Amino acid sequence: MKRKPISSTSSVNVEEEYHRTSTTLHKAQDRITESLGALSEKESVLSRAGLWPRMSPRDVLNKLTLSQRSHLNESWKTVLIEYAESITMVQRALRISRLTKWEYRAEMERELSNPGRVGWDGMSHPDWLLVELESNLLVRQVQAEIAREMLAPSSGKNAVVQLNMGEGKSSVRESLIRITTADLADRSSSQLSLRRSLIDHKSFVSWYLSPSPGRCSTFSAVLSAV
Repeated sequence: MKRKPISSTSSVNVEEEYHRTSTTLHKAQDRITESLGALSEKESVLSRAGLWPRMSPRDVLNKLTLSQRSHLNESWKTVLIEYAESITMVQRALRISRLTKWEYRAEMERELSNPGRVGWDGMSHPDWLLVELESNLLVRQVQAEIAREMLAPSSGKNAVVQLNMGEGKSSVRESLIRITTADLADRSSSQLSLRRSLIDHKSFVSWYLSPSPGRCSTFSAVLSAV
């Protein structure tokens, strides 16, 4: 018997969710463009002549990296965090839209059960937000809780944490822990063996925003879809 696609799902309408998240992303983009774009007549002339500095999404998100975000005031950091978060929610909407067939019902339920950033926030962990963008995923609450416990045990002592299979040990939690440790410690003295893309935040962002042979940038794909 032919299986029917999952309906719009019990908790979210796929098309409405995509439209809602895309609208939020466009508003965030417009807010940044209006603030950084040409304002005066002289600036407009420079812009029309192609002499006004170009602003790409890569340039914008690069300001959230470790080497750049110390130069941001709190207002701009908030704006850029909201921009990055809106991209991750469009990514989620796109993932959901590809999981409407019956055989993907388990993956669909997992996506729907994670509204994003439960138990943590992008302002406190901008690098975790960059990991979400690059990996095209939303960190689950249990992953964030275990990462925080491993970084700073609640007991204040050495701790052993059970890592269950299927919860993204290496692909998610390990990345969160290592990238946070790299932020907190001097990189030159760090004893962790980190992936190049996670040690050098500038290269990290460039890597996931730049298409490479056989791989289309997830971020670019999102912007072209909205």
